[in-house]
Amino acid sequence: MLEALINARVADIVDPPRSWRKDMKAAFLRLPRDLQRYFAAHEKQREATIARALSERADAVKKLQAVEAKLSATEDRLDRAQAQLAKHEKANGNAENKDAPA
Repeated sequence: MLEALINARVADIVDPPRSWRKDMKAAFLRLPRDLQRYFAAHEKQREATIARALSERADAVKKLQAVEAKLSATEDRLDRAQAQLAKHEKANGNAENKDAPA
């Protein structure tokens, strides 16, 4: 009987939010159980929201890095194409000047 009572009492304990300072955790333990449950649930939801936002940010950073890599590769191809075009135009310009009447 005593063991069951102790187990029930232990199960009723609400742990203070992990992010709270030590002095705030001590104050939390002095609160009525309904307020402890409210604050614990609120903090748990807040921490889940923060974790979700951090995860979404990490996904967005990965996507941005992929887009930046594609953009960089496209810029490199464009630079090479422009260099080839300039070389081709220069070669054709020189050939046209040689064929032109003097």
